[in-house]
Amino acid sequence: MKQVCFIIWLSLLVSSSANTSNKKETIGQKVTKRDYKLIIDDVIVRFSLGKEVSLEELQNAVPITQDEFLVYYSYTYPDKGKAINQSFIKVDNEIGKNAANNQGGFFRLYLELSPFVDGEYAESYFEDVDFIISKNIAKFCEIYSALSDSSKNKLEEYKIRYCK
Repeated sequence: MKQVCFIIWLSLLVSSSANTSNKKETIGQKVTKRDYKLIIDDVIVRFSLGKEVSLEELQNAVPITQDEFLVYYSYTYPDKGKAINQSFIKVDNEIGKNAANNQGGFFRLYLELSPFVDGEYAESYFEDVDFIISKNIAKFCEIYSALSDSSKNKLEEYKIRYCK
């Protein structure tokens, strides 16, 4: 019965998430804020159902603010349920894989996460960052100066180590 309720909930969530683009729309001078929770919910649900997620949709699921990261990380909490936790792990791994392979904008997006991470997530994140940068040294050295100041501060040791 729990599985049926979960599948119905997932289906409703997928069908109700029509606009998940992270592109900001300008209407006159007004810029609308993206609904990150809707974006990440859609991606996680689709992963849990085994549905395809495009690279663009997965890129949109990468948090770009501290508030978005808190929502992102909340999918690791036990109260979300095992299925959601496992789907989050798949999403997180896919983001890391695309960053390591320098697919689309994932490399830079992944590096820009550095100021937001903390705790146990930060431990594995910085291990992954080291691996990802070591696979993309030239690219890292090329874009380092264009990263946010807070990202540059967190990644400075990698710049010193890899960019000579």
